[in-house]
Amino acid sequence: MYIIWLAFFFSGIAGISYELVWAKYLVHLFGASTPAVSGTISIFFGGLALGAALFGRIFDRVSSPIRAYGILEIAIGCSAALVPWMVHTSESLLISWGSTGEMWPVRLLLSAGVLLVPATLIGATFPAMAAAARSMRDPTRRTALFYGVNTLGAVSGCVLTGFWTIPALGLQSTTWSMTFLNLAVGAMMLAISRAEVSHDGAAPVPATAAVPLAAPAPAVQRLSWRLVAVLSVTSGLLSIGTEVLWVRSLVLSFQGTVYVFAVVLTSYLIGIGAGSLLLASLRRFVRNEVSLLRYLYLGIGLSCVLAMILFPNFGHWSEAMRNAGVVKSWGTHIFTLSGLALLAMLPATLAMGASLPLLIGLADIPRREGRTAGTLYALNTFGGIAGSIGASFVLMPRLGLSGALMLHALGYLVLFAVIGIVRTQNTSKRIIAAAPALAAAVLFIVGIYPEVNGGRYIAGSRLLFYHDAPSGTVAIYEDRQRIRTLRVNNYYGLSDTSPVTVRLQRRLGHIAMLLHPAPDRALLIGLATGTTLSAMGEYRLRALDCVELHPTIIDVASHFTSANRKIWQRADVHIQKGDGRRFLRREGETYDVIVGDLYLPINAGVGALY
Repeated sequence: MYIIWLAFFFSGIAGISYELVWAKYLVHLFGASTPAVSGTISIFFGGLALGAALFGRIFDRVSSPIRAYGILEIAIGCSAALVPWMVHTSESLLISWGSTGEMWPVRLLLSAGVLLVPATLIGATFPAMAAAARSMRDPTRRTALFYGVNTLGAVSGCVLTGFWTIPALGLQSTTWSMTFLNLAVGAMMLAISRAEVSHDGAAPVPATAAVPLAAPAPAVQRLSWRLVAVLSVTSGLLSIGTEVLWVRSLVLSFQGTVYVFAVVLTSYLIGIGAGSLLLASLRRFVRNEVSLLRYLYLGIGLSCVLAMILFPNFGHWSEAMRNAGVVKSWGTHIFTLSGLALLAMLPATLAMGASLPLLIGLADIPRREGRTAGTLYALNTFGGIAGSIGASFVLMPRLGLSGALMLHALGYLVLFAVIGIVRTQNTSKRIIAAAPALAAAVLFIVGIYPEVNGGRYIAGSRLLFYHDAPSGTVAIYEDRQRIRTLRVNNYYGLSDTSPVTVRLQRRLGHIAMLLHPAPDRALLIGLATGTTLSAMGEYRLRALDCVELHPTIIDVASHFTSANRKIWQRADVHIQKGDGRRFLRREGETYDVIVGDLYLPINAGVGALY
């Protein structure tokens, strides 16, 4: 019965839609700062891993996995329907508790309370699908099929939710729509399980038994469980870390709009789903799964380097298409962005999509399909959590965006070498297996690798400061007239020390202050060069506060002393790092004047501030 594959597809739509909607809810609740979003999203993925690990053995023991899967989908829908109410309640609690400090432990605890149950249930769908498809004798093809179908459902959900339902219906209605989809899938599975019970009371037959299967599986190959576990964790770490770095790379060529993440995620998932289904289609021709897995890792590493070469050209190509009249509207701009992202990511993501089903097939244990799939998926997800946090907060700030991407490419080449070394005792073959990784390591150490930021250097200007921070790439330039310019993600927001701009920015502060007859407390949202803040500081105020989303901008204020007059050194001026919306809600105090310094609704997270 092909209807079960349709259920897997719809389940993928709902799962990714919840991820996108809940991420926006959490931004509203905890602010748009990168640490807040990263921490709460990690809790969501932790729930996915927990569900996969805990429910695998349960689905191996049930007599009707189709029925159990249906109950699971209904439970997901019911728990997800409560999320909007729980977010609203959590926000009310934070406001009622006051505003002392950042309250990170409390915020993360509330985030866990909101997400952990539905995320855990969503994570359980992976071993549930493995158990429901257990009648297929080839574990690699079985995993590739349900993983690919489910992932392509996620692609549809990403496009549907990111570009239509959230803007058209809002977060709450989108949540309820996906809840209805879960309930419909659950009811469909329960109906199938009842229909497949024979009239004489015989045990239910798995729904996939009626699906035409491929030829008998090739001879079974195995890797040790320990090696498979290590590969699963490491590949998850590398793949999600690479995805995070790809998002940051694309933002440097296309301004960081609210659609960039959806575009990258869609392109990423297209490759993952297509790679899984391609493996399922070509499974009968695979004679050596271990060798295929090795060369997939090799291909991912080389493709990551290829993507690094392509990324710097995207801004130039997009500008050329606009000048040629090819890109004439917002829709064609997004289509161009999607096409370029897919071009860079597809070679690597196709191989990524095929590698996880191969790993599960190499470790599959008869009658433990759900437990095997669930455990490895959990390990892969936990690796992804570490990869996301590590890439954003450890590798990128220390190595730079390009260095971090090169290190991830090197990681895949190391996986290629490890499998080759473990599988042979021949010294010469071991040396050949390690050669690509050793060559890449040498290039990484000496710094010979592509630069992903095509706008890092500006003709006629000297680069004074450059840092790939978690919240954005901050750069400071000085031209021949000694005018200094601040750019965030290659974007210029009227932040320089030219006389015209300084007068404009100071006027913004003066006019705002003069509109109030006797200002006592004032707040500026967005520090930039500090020029507007210095103008506001010329008035007799009891308190002058400023909040800046990018911590690095605060650290480089000394580069613009000619414009800000060292306002940041004054004892009565308080500059804080964080999200403006969360700062306003947290304070619970009033200001006579509040100035918003050039933040645009097109940028991700700004809509919540407005």
